[in-house]
Amino acid sequence: MGTSVLFVGVSTLVGLGILMVAANDSLRQRARIRRRIEPVAEVLDPGEQVVAAPVREEVAEVAPLVAALDRRYPLAGGRRTALVAGGSGIAATLVLVAALSFVGVPIALAVPLGLLLGFGFGWNVGSFLEQRKRLLFSDRFLVAVEDFQRMVRFGITTPQAFRSVAASAEEPVRTSLQRVNLDTDIGVPLGTALDREAHRVRISEMAMLAAIMTTQSRTGGGLSESVGNLAEMLRERTDNRAKVKAATSESKISLIILTGIPFAAIGIQAAMQPAIVDTLLNDARHLLGIGVGMIVAGLTVAWFLVRSAER
Repeated sequence: MGTSVLFVGVSTLVGLGILMVAANDSLRQRARIRRRIEPVAEVLDPGEQVVAAPVREEVAEVAPLVAALDRRYPLAGGRRTALVAGGSGIAATLVLVAALSFVGVPIALAVPLGLLLGFGFGWNVGSFLEQRKRLLFSDRFLVAVEDFQRMVRFGITTPQAFRSVAASAEEPVRTSLQRVNLDTDIGVPLGTALDREAHRVRISEMAMLAAIMTTQSRTGGGLSESVGNLAEMLRERTDNRAKVKAATSESKISLIILTGIPFAAIGIQAAMQPAIVDTLLNDARHLLGIGVGMIVAGLTVAWFLVRSAER
């Protein structure tokens, strides 16, 4: 009984730690994006920032839950990502409740603990899907900026160049740029529309492009050169991210190997000495649960470290 209580306590702490890390990671990411966007947004006239305010405000009134999901997952798709994350959380909860009951945890404790851990798992699945879309957006936004620069350099007008780029860009950049085009069609300045979209999707690079467009519309000057400087900065960010990904690839391989070793050892032991494995599965289930729990906790911490390094 004492071992079961210890296992429940350790598992509860692990679950709370996962939730705290996930919440802290989300808050840090939003704060980091806000710090990047706010300096470049200062060049926008406050009057210009509210020009397009009536646009799309009806969504929050008609479907506040849908609007909240779209704000949480602006690139991955709010409802779709929420369904995937929720389904993953439910599946993880069912598996965890069954596993905890198997190792001897009372059902009264297994259910709330499974819900806690399953919620943390589903939350991280949604965050992972959004982060993956965000990285894809950054890579393809660089291509769009480079195409825009070339068109402006060849003498194409800014509105025509932007429309052409929006039509030829790949997803998820195309949807965002086409949304900007819809705002400009009703009279919203291009810089203001870009700034609104940058705050919606929380992409600092788009806010920088909005600042360049707004400054150029006021003061004139070489738009091609300014956009070229932005493209160069985006290329440096992409290169740095690729270097970090290559540096962490060894850690990912180590995680995969460490995950498979215990199960491979149990399989080998079952083939060579099945009586020991039978004892482990029948009379010492709590030890099996503690071992698996410690492995999962260690892998979770390592995964969070690798993920934070890649950002």
